[in-house]
Amino acid sequence: MGPARYGADVGGFFRPHRDKTTLAIPRRLFTITPNLNTQGHQDDKLRFLGNVQTSYRPATSETLIFSCKLLQEATDVTREQR
Repeated sequence: MGPARYGADVGGFFRPHRDKTTLAIPRRLFTITPNLNTQGHQDDKLRFLGNVQTSYRPATSETLIFSCKLLQEATDVTREQR
């Protein structure tokens, strides 16, 4: 998989999903999501769903690393792109 962008111009979001859902990637354990730029967008977050819902919005140059088994979503981008 390559880089992902979520833009406000197309109602950018990524609905709830898990990153490890196919047999094509049996050894994938973690997802790494670097935040290259947070200055153009404000409202969107990476949200983890489950018994306890937790949202993150890393600052520019911060990276989140998490288990591929976690149910997660990228909330709507309302300005610019993520």
